[in-house]
Amino acid sequence: MEATGLYSEHYSKHHANYKTISSIYSMETLTITNPFSLLSKREREVLSLILQGAQVKDISASLELKSNTISTFKKSILSKCGVSNNIELFKLAQEHNII
Repeated sequence: MEATGLYSEHYSKHHANYKTISSIYSMETLTITNPFSLLSKREREVLSLILQGAQVKDISASLELKSNTISTFKKSILSKCGVSNNIELFKLAQEHNII
């Protein structure tokens, strides 16, 4: 009987935690008002250079990082901002008064 009680108590705790977590993650109305707030410090550095018109190779030289690393940062920036190219990124930056 005692094992059943322990199992029941254990299940109840996990079930309560699951309900809390699922309610947090099921917020369908969650919206990000400024996607640029999602960027890391390094991503913001790369973004700044992109918005100045710098190309990947220029950014790479400026930050002393490999071009592949800069390309990865750029892909992450585009993804987090919900855009697919530099033109859309520029438009979004203008909408948010970044430039």
